[in-house]
Amino acid sequence: MRSEIFGLQRFAQQGRNLGETHRIARATSHTATSFPRQRSNSHTLRELLRYIGVQSSNGYDISPAAELLLDSFI
Repeated sequence: MRSEIFGLQRFAQQGRNLGETHRIARATSHTATSFPRQRSNSHTLRELLRYIGVQSSNGYDISPAAELLLDSFI
């Protein structure tokens, strides 16, 4: 497989192509939301971030992934 590096003109062309071939459908009152679990996921993520923050402030080592999550969210 060969990869192609998009320049500014190629990105603009790709955007036009996508705009011409994709359409947005209007949601109806009967349509399910795109993110039905968003509230639950947000709550769980905030609990996790609080836990990581407490562990970090108490001097415990946290993983690089936990540190990145904490830095990125705040």
